[in-house]
Amino acid sequence: MLSLIIMLLAFSQPPSPPPWQKLVPAPQARLGLRVMEGCAVEVVAEGPALIGATRLLMVPEGLIATDHSLMRTKRPWSWKDGRLVPGELGRSPLNGMPGLHPHFLRSKAAPPIAPGNALSTTAPIDGTMLKGDRFPPIIQGWWLTAHPGRPALSAYRVVSREGADAVSDGIDLVVADFRDMEIISLTEGPDGAVYALDIRGASALAPRILRLTWAGVEDAPALKPHPFDRFSELAKARPEALVEMLKGEDALARTAAAQALAAKPVEAAELIGRLMADPEAPSDARLEALRILEPHWKPAMKAIVIDLLEQPGEHLRMAAAEVLGWRAGKKDQDCAGVLLKALGDGDVGVRIKVAATLSTLRIDGGAEALANTLTLEDVSAGAMRAAFVASLATYGGRGMEALLGAAESGVRRQAERAVAVAAECGNEALVESLPRWLENPNLNESQRQALLVGGSRSPKFPEKASEKVLNWLVEHQEEAGAARAAGVEMLAKAGVVRGEQGRAFLKALLADANPAAQASGAMAAGIAGMKDLYPEVVALARKTGAPAAVRSASVRSLLLVRHASAVDAARAFLEETDPSTDIPAEWLSPVWEGLFSQDAATAVAVAVKRLPAYTDSSLIRVILRGARQDRAAAERLMRAAPLARLSDGDLEQLLDDPENIAHRAPLMQQWLGRQAPASKPADSEAMERGRTVFLSESARCIQCHRWGAGKPLAGPDAAVILRGRPRTEAIKALMYPSAHFDRAYESTVFKLKNGQEFTGISGPRQGGMESITGEDGVVRVVPTADMASRRLSGRSLMPDLAATVFNRNEANALVSLVEQGMPALAMPVVVRHVPVSPDAESAMLKGDLANPSWLPWKGELPSSIEGVLLEATVESATGGPARPILEGGFLVRIWVDGTLQPEALPVLPKGAGKVVAWVIPAKRKWDWAFLPVGGN
Repeated sequence: MLSLIIMLLAFSQPPSPPPWQKLVPAPQARLGLRVMEGCAVEVVAEGPALIGATRLLMVPEGLIATDHSLMRTKRPWSWKDGRLVPGELGRSPLNGMPGLHPHFLRSKAAPPIAPGNALSTTAPIDGTMLKGDRFPPIIQGWWLTAHPGRPALSAYRVVSREGADAVSDGIDLVVADFRDMEIISLTEGPDGAVYALDIRGASALAPRILRLTWAGVEDAPALKPHPFDRFSELAKARPEALVEMLKGEDALARTAAAQALAAKPVEAAELIGRLMADPEAPSDARLEALRILEPHWKPAMKAIVIDLLEQPGEHLRMAAAEVLGWRAGKKDQDCAGVLLKALGDGDVGVRIKVAATLSTLRIDGGAEALANTLTLEDVSAGAMRAAFVASLATYGGRGMEALLGAAESGVRRQAERAVAVAAECGNEALVESLPRWLENPNLNESQRQALLVGGSRSPKFPEKASEKVLNWLVEHQEEAGAARAAGVEMLAKAGVVRGEQGRAFLKALLADANPAAQASGAMAAGIAGMKDLYPEVVALARKTGAPAAVRSASVRSLLLVRHASAVDAARAFLEETDPSTDIPAEWLSPVWEGLFSQDAATAVAVAVKRLPAYTDSSLIRVILRGARQDRAAAERLMRAAPLARLSDGDLEQLLDDPENIAHRAPLMQQWLGRQAPASKPADSEAMERGRTVFLSESARCIQCHRWGAGKPLAGPDAAVILRGRPRTEAIKALMYPSAHFDRAYESTVFKLKNGQEFTGISGPRQGGMESITGEDGVVRVVPTADMASRRLSGRSLMPDLAATVFNRNEANALVSLVEQGMPALAMPVVVRHVPVSPDAESAMLKGDLANPSWLPWKGELPSSIEGVLLEATVESATGGPARPILEGGFLVRIWVDGTLQPEALPVLPKGAGKVVAWVIPAKRKWDWAFLPVGGN
């Protein structure tokens, strides 16, 4: 089994944020890093050897593997309050699998969570808990992570609110001023330092591993790291020494000792067993002992584990309950009493585990204990309520009987809670007991309604019980009210409405003056497939002036059974419904979806008329999705759709739908127009993103637009089209290039004598052959003699809407590039080179460059594991910082006039300068340049 994730005791009472939160520059200015005051950061490894690495794990031998102590986050990540999906943060104390940790359920100690405490809108990567003792106690137990797109290493305090895990007090530990940081993995080494795998986020820079340590502040002195190999001899250590390590306060040492003991459980079994049973031993040590011995379970261990349920340490009690659920027998009387007692434990996490174990073992009295807790205590929300209700539901009839007893106790508050819990169970036992619930004279209409709605969620509907429910509803038509309508769906699923009594019941509902009753009756007729009632449903669907809820349900019922009049009824309902009357979208959306499914042409015709008046963003999205495959229909809808009323979320959802191909152009144009204009002066990082897309093979831009030197291509040079223009013009230029283009690059329609036609731009003619560049960028060589005719197309070679092949972020990067314009690149001219000597590597990594023995440059990079130094002259009109661009290799270091520079943003001199780059080639084809920072 994997090693236990141990949360330090300091985390049991979440500390306040650190008093020092000032970021100070790291001593190595070349790195461009700022660190939280008191921290120190250094680069401990870098280079192409790290390419492809995805996770870091520091083991005693210093190897890199996958981490065993990850904090897993899965969407949704709420950046407004830092909320995570419940149960996805942390791991079970026993088996290391993802699960809810009791430390994150301390609602008493958790402070209120202030909105906006997250440091980014992007979901964070898997992080790691700070477990060791080499950082101040005030941040031990914090979660270290990073947000994609944000060049920082961050720390969050983990708290709980209403049973959901969340983060609070986010602070940055390391920030990259040059934005050349993209951390994808974090771990804590045996030395107590934090290691981060940084793939740099820029193609020209090789990945690196950063090491973060505590250097100290006035009130928190420096902590010397442990030796990195301090656990390297643990595999040879005697069991007695390892057991003693389990008793220590260093969480990292305990983890390492537990791993070593787990490898020899038989040899150390007696010692570990004594530790687990020792009431004087620390609870963390006893928990480690339990984890080691659990896979080697023996009956004699049961008494010890039962005793652990009453010992200090919530992790220990939680794990003990989990082990009993795995290892004890059904209805085990030895552990019944202590489990029932532990259900009232002071820790929420322990109570959750105990509830699950009670239901797993079917402990006698467990159903009553769970029901009493849920009805006598105010367990109103969160993970504990969900766990208790789920456990009670597994008891089936016994659990429902306990709730019925609470409801019939005569105590109003207890009865109200019993009804709510029973409705949440939504199981077969609830359906079985519904007749008894409905006969309770102390229940009101809303409570009966809730019970019937809960019953409709059951996977099974016992026939006898369903018939009794029907009888009750028929006999109490006057006083049943909303409950009568709520029970119809359940009865329709059960099929009991098909009988004579059920048919009469539905007919009464359809004729009822109550809209809710009519709506439920109409839906039930469709669900049950009762054809003899369809005339009444059709009449309600077509009844002008009938409540929208009734007509909506009737139309949906007809669409459900694909009735002959369903399409006409849906069309009439949608055309006659006034959008200004605030009819809920949930009444209209299913009708639109059903109509598009059965008759898309009618749906489009109606939508064209109704769309302009709709204001609900989600409803507009539903309609647009209906024609997502039909381009002609989509174009009609787009001309009518109020795209400006779409929320950003609905707009992005439509754009990100891979099936929504027909709408992409106008949706993309709408979304691009909402994005913030590019910064002025131009941001070099934004330029780099746009340049990356522009030069990518998938974009095919460089097949027609020359970038830098080289022979002219079919289209204007990149320097011409990337000259800078307002954002609206930049969007139009990308989406509709034929609206305004240089006539010198007008495409031609060629027709061959065999009848084939294609569009392109004619190139050089030689030897009776003609080169033609097509719309796809591919050059075709055609015999001139085969040409029948040619005519100008009046359009640009770049097809309109070609940009819709990009995802929205790529398209935005291109628009920003066109908007800002690309400044003239500083193109280095290589003068000479020399392969890097292994003996000189360490010196060159740290400082200025001595004069090597240069070799004449012949135009090709020599192969060298260590790389090669290239000396070049660079002309810069303005001088200043410039972002290096390197294709086909990795940049290790840069020197300007012999002085070591930040490789992410070296400073070029004004005019001509001498630049030396340490390059490790990755491909035979390579190119490099410098992109000046500061705009046009």
